[in-house]
Amino acid sequence: MFILRIEKLLKSKGIDKPYTWLKANGIYHHMAYKLLHKPSQRIPIDVLHTICEAAWCTPSDLFEWIPDDPIKDVPEHPLQALKPKETINILPDIAKLTPAQLAKLQAEIKKGMLGVINTQPELFDMLAKASKYITISFGERLHRPLQ
Repeated sequence: MFILRIEKLLKSKGIDKPYTWLKANGIYHHMAYKLLHKPSQRIPIDVLHTICEAAWCTPSDLFEWIPDDPIKDVPEHPLQALKPKETINILPDIAKLTPAQLAKLQAEIKKGMLGVINTQPELFDMLAKASKYITISFGERLHRPLQ
């Protein structure tokens, strides 16, 4: 069985109000409510596309797989990648960093991105587009324009 995990994904990205975020990104209120509160049987492909593009994720990030039958839970099956996993949310940790620690983190990220720029220009372009979604100030506050 597949489980839609939009709310879990958005909260891991620091979006505390998934319904508001979905509406702000072009999902009609009725569909936003259904996606968050009702087990969906169908998700229109354009809605899936809109969410993935705005949340900077892939369709597989939006689903979890729970085997209906333990016998079908084969370790080699590709669906294993969709099994529930711990949600990672580093935003609270980042918010606690000092300005000096944030500067060091930013330097490490930029250093790592040099390899991306040189070896995978298309990935760098995607990262550059994503940078408009999360902005970290070097003061005490963490700004998240996605909300």
